[in-house]
Order: sequence, then structure tokens, then C-alpha cells
Amino acid sequence: RTSPPANMTQQQWEGYFHMYRPPSDEDLPTLGLLLGQSVGGLWYWCLDQSIVQRVLSARSLGHARGATLLAALLKVAPVFLMVLPGVVARSLFSDELAAAGTNEALPILMKRLLPPGLLGLMLAATVAACMSSLDSVFTAA
Repeated sequence: RTSPPANMTQQQWEGYFHMYRPPSDEDLPTLGLLLGQSVGGLWYWCLDQSIVQRVLSARSLGHARGATLLAALLKVAPVFLMVLPGVVARSLFSDELAAAGTNEALPILMKRLLPPGLLGLMLAATVAACMSSLDSVFTAA
């Protein structure tokens, strides 16, 4: 795509294709990305309790390696579950997303692709997940 979406200027669009961002960049300064994300990434991928516990409780080196691979697979799976619907919605319904906004990707995808019964089930599951999250927040408070 050579022209920017309707909600973006040409200068903003061209800025997305530069790897290095100056330290004054408000969205993603390169130095902040290198120093800040590396610490978070190290914790998330290497020092998380689920991975460390699996490795330390293994019977042998082979079991430890297998447990680490399983933990890595379990950590990567949610990324695909969260990103893939947005990518599919962007490729199938790019005009509607440009008009409605990117936060509407999942609702547009659900309305256009799911049959009525499955749509109702997905909406019920979404509401149940929201209620569960709010319940956890209120209980912890």
C-alpha cells in the first residue's frame, strides 16, 4: 500500500517504515525500546516462574528441554490468538476497518463471518470473560 489510510497523514504513514526512531519520538524511541523492552522480554521469555519451575523440577536434561519447549509454545500461542484475528480482519475488511477504527476488528469479523447461532455463543463467551475479569478486579480491591 503506497498511500496512507484515511485516518493518517502522509508524514505519519512514512514514519512507520523507519527502523530507527530518535530519542525525542513520543511513541517508540529506539533507546527506550532497546533498554526497556529487553528487560521485559528477558523476564517474560526466560525468568517467568512457569518456565523456571518446569526446568528446575525436571527429572533429566531431556525433560528440562522438553518442558522449556512446551512452555515456549504455551507462551507463543496467545500471541497468535490475539494478533491473527486482527490480521484476518484487516485483510478481509480493510475498508470497513478504516471507517470504523481498528478497535472494531473483532466485532466486524464476528458479524460478517459467523452464523447467527455461533455469533450468539461468541457474544455470550465475550460477556462472560468480561464479567470474570471485572469480578476478579472487584474481589482483589
